[in-house]
Amino acid sequence: MTFIPSYLPPHSLRLLLTWICLVALVTCTREQNASALAPRTLAENTTLFEDEIKRTQEETAKQPENRAICPKCQGRSLCLVSPSSKASCFCPPDRTGEFCELEIVKLPTACTKDQCENGGVCDQGPITTICYCSENYVGANCSRVAVWIKLSMNLYENGKLVDWSKQNKSKPLLAYAACNQVTASILRGPNPTIATAFMDCDLQEYHKILVGNREGVRVTTMLKFDPGDNARALQESEVRRHIESSTYNIDFDSGETISVTNYDVCEAHKHDCSPAASCIWDGITYSCECNRFYSDGYVTGKLLPGRDCYHSFMTGFLLGCLIILPIIITTFTGVDPHVGGFGWPPAGLLPVSQIRRLGVALIIFLSFIHSAPIKSPILLFLSQERGFEKPFFCLTLLYFIAYF
Repeated sequence: MTFIPSYLPPHSLRLLLTWICLVALVTCTREQNASALAPRTLAENTTLFEDEIKRTQEETAKQPENRAICPKCQGRSLCLVSPSSKASCFCPPDRTGEFCELEIVKLPTACTKDQCENGGVCDQGPITTICYCSENYVGANCSRVAVWIKLSMNLYENGKLVDWSKQNKSKPLLAYAACNQVTASILRGPNPTIATAFMDCDLQEYHKILVGNREGVRVTTMLKFDPGDNARALQESEVRRHIESSTYNIDFDSGETISVTNYDVCEAHKHDCSPAASCIWDGITYSCECNRFYSDGYVTGKLLPGRDCYHSFMTGFLLGCLIILPIIITTFTGVDPHVGGFGWPPAGLLPVSQIRRLGVALIIFLSFIHSAPIKSPILLFLSQERGFEKPFFCLTLLYFIAYF
């Protein structure tokens, strides 16, 4: 609640209320990009994946010549066998070395301010630190934009369509069954780049499907991938071919039940671009670009372009003048309460004591606006927009200096 001194004279009070109303005209709820891609913790995401990695390595290591190699593959790497039957480790984007034992991005042992990029949160692990990334980011330090694949399929178990009427329609159980099949299939597919890029599976929805004369369960999952430096490898056609060619058969009826598409986060409004930026979709992933008259506050190694767009200093200065100057002019000239419905035209100079009282009320109001936790364009201008904040408060300061 804004404090308004009760001792203000009527015309000064009306002036202050007019100012408040002008501010209210530009106040509205700022658009929030709420996402259906629910963020989950690293521990929840990796258990199923690591179990499948372990099974895959154990299967490959059954051959005597591979037993000395496969158990040494570290991280989320895969043990591969070449045509010459010699095993090797294929590393995920953040690792390198013969056994993928070297981390490309070495995180510090204690959390630092800027080690996690793009809104990632640092947490202290048992040995080193861990970055928990925002939902659209991947990488050890959250430096890369994730690629999302939307996959729909009929759910099978032991080669038979899961019966809708007999199925316990618990979403967690269905999510486990669906993602268990998808994860196993992806990790056993022929393209190691796709297999090691896979990060997470999340069940979005399920419904009844009629196959012949049987009622089955159809699920839609969202698959998250780390593109590394090769996002083109994650085109929907390549991912579909990889899954259908996997040695782990999910009982896909090719061309009929499987649907694999690159998920357009721009169209779905699931991106994290600034409200003053445009989301650009290239068919696989997205980027952000600040709109005209806005400056980009991206910082290399901390924030990607288009996530922090703000007015240039000159634009902010002009907007500050547009808001502050009418208040200054009106206060200098005074307001005649007997002329016009809104006190116009101006007439006479207000007494200094009344101006000071009005100034106290105004500065209290500005302080409230500057610190209020409400997300709206007025805060975007008065406290969040760096290009606007300085000229606005400089003009306000000059306003008070002129009277005291």
